[in-house]
Amino acid sequence: MQYDEFIKRVHERGEFGSREQAVETVRIVLSTLGERLYRTTRDSLEAELPDELKAYWWERRDPEKTYLQRELFDLEELYTRVQTRADISRDEAMRHVRVVVQVLRGAISSGAWQDLEEAWPDEYDALLDQEREEPMELRIDKSGEADLE
Repeated sequence: MQYDEFIKRVHERGEFGSREQAVETVRIVLSTLGERLYRTTRDSLEAELPDELKAYWWERRDPEKTYLQRELFDLEELYTRVQTRADISRDEAMRHVRVVVQVLRGAISSGAWQDLEEAWPDEYDALLDQEREEPMELRIDKSGEADLE
């Protein structure tokens, strides 16, 4: 996936006010995720990303750190870091992280995605869950048929 397409998808899915907001969100989320990833995992991902996105992975990381020196933070800390760096609400940070990760999932191969999944805790898998802004309601009509809305 090309850079402009990646940003376009984030912009549309995230319903950002401007392209610049989408770019800044991508930068913040990828650089924050990059803090948690070891160099070899980032290398695997970078090989499949456009040049413009590659630098984001390394923005907040010291490439000399060893595997054991990488930062291990949970999903809540990921949200907190994005919230602080973007100066947005907690709900917005959660939404922004999900949007970027979902677009990233569609932009890389299954092998690179597997490398990423192996590098983060299981709780990060929730990032691929669809946002549920409105809970679905189960309605039973007069005939007894169930209808999800």
